[in-house]
Amino acid sequence: MKIKHVFSSIDSHTGGQPTRTITGGIPYIPGATIVEKMTHLKENMDWIRTSLMFEPRGHDIMSGVILTEPTHPEADIGVIFIETTGYLPMCGHDTIGVCTALVETGMVKVEEPVTHIVLDTPAGLTR
Repeated sequence: MKIKHVFSSIDSHTGGQPTRTITGGIPYIPGATIVEKMTHLKENMDWIRTSLMFEPRGHDIMSGVILTEPTHPEADIGVIFIETTGYLPMCGHDTIGVCTALVETGMVKVEEPVTHIVLDTPAGLTR
């Protein structure tokens, strides 16, 4: 069996809403801003979204986040929100899901009593 693409992800849910955080396997996404990265992904690499959101790996209400390097100097990480219907500039439950995944896996430094994470999203910086 020949495998062409391998992705790693963390599945979580927020109040029953699914979030699939894609943590690895995504090729480099060019763009000077996170909006440019999202546009490039949509126009040139949409097979990634459809592969990860639709059956047999996803379902009709699957939602997710692709992690990328931030384009804003104040951000900790860049995120692109994806779902079965396309791309979103922002998603509340995915924001909660991705931040939880980042903290629980140690992908961001945990500071007590509050850990602050700044996301570079198509809607702007999210704190």
